[in-house]
Amino acid sequence: MGRLQELPYDLQNLIQEAVNFTETNQGLTLNVAFNYPGSTEIIDAVNKLISEHPTNQVDQNTFGICLDRQWTASCP
Repeated sequence: MGRLQELPYDLQNLIQEAVNFTETNQGLTLNVAFNYPGSTEIIDAVNKLISEHPTNQVDQNTFGICLDRQWTASCP
């Protein structure tokens, strides 16, 4: 998870190779965050809220939905 596209291209390729190599593994799950500042996740969620919910009323549940699916939606 994280902004892999901002990493050097050769590192992106190595990460993708590791993902492909281990995608059928079962049992344990290892989550690794690359280039993952928590503040960026919050800013991305706010921007998503603005584009998907253009109202002046945002509650904790709506914000949580946008925040949760940004980076960790696929994590167990």
